[in-house]
Amino acid sequence: MTALAAELGLDEKEFKEALETRRYQEAHRKALHHAYVESGVRAVPTYIIGSQVLQGFNRKETIEKAILKELEASDLSKREGGSCGWDENCR
Repeated sequence: MTALAAELGLDEKEFKEALETRRYQEAHRKALHHAYVESGVRAVPTYIIGSQVLQGFNRKETIEKAILKELEASDLSKREGGSCGWDENCR
């Protein structure tokens, strides 16, 4: 496994030491707790769009509909400031 880390550009020795000492175990536990308990992530990919949670693979139209619904609910489209369209850059 350390060889793969090296192939990815990571320091092989440091990677091995982190595994052996479980250096990131607590950070990993906290990240999993946040994902599962606080955010409700149960599948990959998961999209959290406002209050909506889309899990697994979704059609483009489903994601667009969720975004539009959130924009309408929050009235973001009528606020002053920058705006973005589906086919244009933000300005």
